[in-house]
Amino acid sequence: MTPVFNLSIVGWMAGSIVFAMLADRIGRRPATILAAALFGGFTLAIPLATNLIQLGALRFCAAFGLAADAMAIALISDYVKVKRRALFVTLLFLGYTAGFIGRRFARGGDRASISGGARCSMSEARAALGLPRSCSFGFRSRCAIWC
Repeated sequence: MTPVFNLSIVGWMAGSIVFAMLADRIGRRPATILAAALFGGFTLAIPLATNLIQLGALRFCAAFGLAADAMAIALISDYVKVKRRALFVTLLFLGYTAGFIGRRFARGGDRASISGGARCSMSEARAALGLPRSCSFGFRSRCAIWC
């Protein structure tokens, strides 16, 4: 069972590399939205796995989309002033802790996966509407204006 769950780490590393290169080509905003959609979709599909191979493949693909966190850190670094940047990056990483705690309270992998995938999909829709483009793509006048 451990190798199946270790595939998540491999997927996260591979996704970070692929989405970093993709973000350099198309921008952080579209790459972040795409990665979040990938994470949300495959997280929703995890309860449908009927064997360990399917579970491993779905977890790998879901973790591949977790590369959105690295791009979110880059966007936060672009838009938040230096004196508040560490706070906002810390708050971003507290989301992982909240997710793990929420999974524990859900007392079940299926319910937690469905809840997490649905929340990620809703966040992705909000991000598509309101997430600003990266400063490196021509909008430097709006950088570091938050907080």
